[in-house]
Amino acid sequence: MLENNEDPTKQRREQWKIPFSIVAFVQNRIFELEDKPAILEAYELMPWFQLKDILFDVYDHRVKHAPELNGSVNTAYCSLTEHLPMFFLEKYRKRPKAEERLVDLLINLRYYYDSWERAKIFARNLELVYLPTDSNLAGFKKAEVEDTGDLNDEYGDPKTFE
Repeated sequence: MLENNEDPTKQRREQWKIPFSIVAFVQNRIFELEDKPAILEAYELMPWFQLKDILFDVYDHRVKHAPELNGSVNTAYCSLTEHLPMFFLEKYRKRPKAEERLVDLLINLRYYYDSWERAKIFARNLELVYLPTDSNLAGFKKAEVEDTGDLNDEYGDPKTFE
């Protein structure tokens, strides 16, 4: 966040959209946070190294179970978005704890998104960030070509083809 409390992702036209599979999984935690806003007011972010360890654990779990997730054991591909709830359920063995930790991950990921490239890459792999198709090209402007009257360009090739 900037000092004037503006969201820098809006300047880049990025939009945060949590996938439905994650929202459906953590809906109980979302309802709990709506009913008890004091939980969020007292919330403390985890240090970067702790978040980074969680991201590495998710990647390691994905690599460990790659045959199962990538379709060699079954015929369907499992995206990182679908894999994340499975990771937390396997790690904590209780759904309420898994929901809590997944929401913690999302909150911390959003906080560290602008300052750490690793968090940005994970968020994009998790399909949390939506980039409009024209935003990738927004920084490029069409170069203005001066017409000098020559039939050939600077490389000696004809400017127009018949």
